[in-house]
Amino acid sequence: MRKAICSASLIFLTWVTVVWAASPVVSGNAAGNALTGAVSTSARVLLFAPYGNTQIFAYTDDATHILAADGSRSIAVDSPSAHAYLRGDTVTIASYLDTSVAIRRFSADTLEASTSLPGVVPLDIPGDDLYALETDRFGRLYAVLFSEPNEILVFDAAGSYTGSLLYAEPVLGLQVLDDTLCVFFETRGERLALDAAFPQVGQHPFSYAADRAYRMLSDDLYVDGQGNVCRTDGAVLLRTEIQLPHMLTALSGDRFFWAPDTRLISVASLTDTSVVQYAVDGTLEALTADAMLLRRDNAFYCASYSDFTPSAVPTATASPTPEPSAEPEGAVFRGSMLLVPEGTTAAQLRNLLAPADVQVYTKTMATASGKLKTGYTAAIDGALYTVIVPGDLNASGTVNTADLRLFQRFLVGDTVLDDDACQAADLNGDGSADAADLVLFAERIAA
Repeated sequence: MRKAICSASLIFLTWVTVVWAASPVVSGNAAGNALTGAVSTSARVLLFAPYGNTQIFAYTDDATHILAADGSRSIAVDSPSAHAYLRGDTVTIASYLDTSVAIRRFSADTLEASTSLPGVVPLDIPGDDLYALETDRFGRLYAVLFSEPNEILVFDAAGSYTGSLLYAEPVLGLQVLDDTLCVFFETRGERLALDAAFPQVGQHPFSYAADRAYRMLSDDLYVDGQGNVCRTDGAVLLRTEIQLPHMLTALSGDRFFWAPDTRLISVASLTDTSVVQYAVDGTLEALTADAMLLRRDNAFYCASYSDFTPSAVPTATASPTPEPSAEPEGAVFRGSMLLVPEGTTAAQLRNLLAPADVQVYTKTMATASGKLKTGYTAAIDGALYTVIVPGDLNASGTVNTADLRLFQRFLVGDTVLDDDACQAADLNGDGSADAADLVLFAERIAA
């Protein structure tokens, strides 16, 4: 079971062909509509976004599947992809190749090859150097490379390089929201208008109200890495205290949707203290303000909130003037693994888990002291757990660029990782060490 995590999601591809496929749909109920038959355990969700009266859903395993949740249309591309985007009326998928990145585009209305934009586009950048990628409704593409973190490369709809946006500090994230390109740095963000011939830097900067921005919700609202809903004027509207990997969010009017864990959805008003929750029948994979995407019995399901009866939550979570709270620290149990923050010592772990009887051992089963490392063993009241330090792939106890480079080599097939290292690389906790974790890894190293 643990070995499944070690299969990298980035596979060198040849140019892909398209295969049409039907998607089974069952009658709606609280269990949701079946979007797929059985899928592999390595299947990864790329996209779940509202479009018209339905949602566009995309996932990848050994192929890339795109479909409408109402069952009206679907398509399969016989190679895996790393990203999928819905911009305007176009679905764009991106696949990492050895020396380039392959872009394919489809009409969201028909899921046939796009006629308004070039259907197949190669980007002349190496896939293993790509840190962040975005696209807009005009077909332009924006890329940040590990080797050039202070620069955003801009490509036109045909994939030709047209120029760069240069900054004095590393770019830690990109997001296109309507006709705005949002750029995230360590202590500030910036919004660039995309309706001009070429985006101009220096437009609409904002400082973070709390932690670094993770996702923009609207033009003036964002959610940060600690789950705080913030305004770009510096106000914190809501503290959910959720952290990665459960950073699933959506906004509809003043209602904010988030996942405290993979089996629960909370909905809070940003203007009063009302909160409701929805228990999920399965594992939550994605959500919008209209529906949730679930994985159950190795298949994907789409369920509407109207199919569930919410229960009120009496404890208010919203506050117009919240007090800052310390970042939570401690150990997290995940099956037979014990995840501990970098720098945690054996003595600190014993104090943290007191009054339990805790003994910690190295890989050679010698009694451990000092800083914990990935692969150590913790005996807690007689039960054995493998210690995992997230990001510590080389079992040094320290997370640094050596771990990042090791992960990059693994993703492009140049090396293999043992089970413990794969678990340490799975930063978002979705059961797979893949490109999504690489983005989080790079953000952590740059912090």
